[in-house]
Amino acid sequence: MIDAAEENELFPAGQWCRLDYPHTNEVIINYKLRDTHSMSIDSMLRMGHALGWLPPEVWIYVIAGKCFQPEAGISPSVAKAINQIAGQIESDIRIWSQKNNPAPDSICI
Repeated sequence: MIDAAEENELFPAGQWCRLDYPHTNEVIINYKLRDTHSMSIDSMLRMGHALGWLPPEVWIYVIAGKCFQPEAGISPSVAKAINQIAGQIESDIRIWSQKNNPAPDSICI
């Protein structure tokens, strides 16, 4: 999951982090994640967990933003962070895939 949060003095625009649900649930509750729908991220995760729809690990990549007005452009600090997050997601998926789908020791033909 990728989402945005309102910047604050400890989480300035362009800074990002990865939250691992449910291990960082308190942090997720306290972040002001931007939601374009009617439920908060925390509420959606709790509902998914209660329904048994969540995988064992849920990664949430959060980027701090400054202006969320309609048609507002992306700030240079956020644009820079997008490339960093994309690289981190690719790395995390590669590591997860190798851990969960190890290559066979030998191939029989």
